[in-house]
This record gives sequence, structure tokens and C-alpha cells, in this order.
Amino acid sequence: MEKLLLQARKLTRAEAPSSGDLDKNSALALTEQLLVDARDETGTLWLKSEYGEPALEQWRSEWRFGSPQIGEGKGRPSIRPGDLVFICAETRDCYAVVEVTSYPEFLPADYRAERGDEAHRWPWVSRTTPRFVPDGLLELKAHELVRSTGGLQNGHIKLKFDQFTNDVRSLVRLMTD
Repeated sequence: MEKLLLQARKLTRAEAPSSGDLDKNSALALTEQLLVDARDETGTLWLKSEYGEPALEQWRSEWRFGSPQIGEGKGRPSIRPGDLVFICAETRDCYAVVEVTSYPEFLPADYRAERGDEAHRWPWVSRTTPRFVPDGLLELKAHELVRSTGGLQNGHIKLKFDQFTNDVRSLVRLMTD
């Protein structure tokens, strides 16, 4: 049923243009569509910290991210399909926006095979599709986006709409200057 609902949702949404090779006008149009989608109150906006260096290429197609198990007996993270996520590397470089396409799965086989024992540290996996991934890394740091990045120790923090709007526009501004 969940898979069918995701397919139906894709039928009613216009195909988002690629963020590669954008001129200033198409970058602004892509940004505005992303911000219109961010206004949907059924979704949540996130800043997600990823382990390691920025990896633009992996976010250009369907991908995934892991979330930690926090405490004993805790359930799945509150991330849901339709949520928009600003990706931030361990270096605190913020560089891509993706849309969540699945509810978090506990240690899926493909993730365990790729990550090995490390998978147990971040066992909840959310699948994503790209929404805005620039061609190259831009100088946008997490501390420029949120007042405190301390919450990223748990892997992700919720963003308010105005924070997300400012963050996306900052990324586009750097890309089109």
C-alpha cells in the first residue's frame, strides 16, 4: 500500500528540473518550486548531518541516509516521505537538498551489505530523491544556516520554514553569483 501511495504521489507532481548546468533563471525557478513544496505543512524540513566528506555525486540520483538508534527501545525516527532535507557533511559543508521517499527502514539488506558493522550505528535508513544538487561544492557552512549545530550530534535537526527558505536561497545565491 505504501509503495502504491508513493507512485500515485509522483503522478501528480511535475518533474523537477535537474540542478546541473542551471542558468540563473532556471536556478531561481527550481528554487521557487522547492520553496513552494516546502510550504506543504504535511512535510517536515530537516538539516541532516552525514558522516565524511561532501559527496555530491551520490545525491544526484536515488540514495539514502542513516539515522541513529537513540536509547533502548526507541522507535523509528519521525522522518517521513515528502520531507525535505538539507544535507550537511561532517565538515559542516551544506550542499544538497533531497526529498525523502520512504519511511525509515531498520537495517535494510542493501545498507548492511554496503556499510557492514558500521550500519548498526545508524540503523534507520531513509530513501531519497534529489531536489537541488549543485554541480560543485559551495562555501555554505552549517553555522551560517542555524544558530546552534549541537543538535546535529543526533544526525538531524528540524528546520523552521524561514530557516529552510534562507538556507536554500543562500545555496542558490552562491551557485548563481
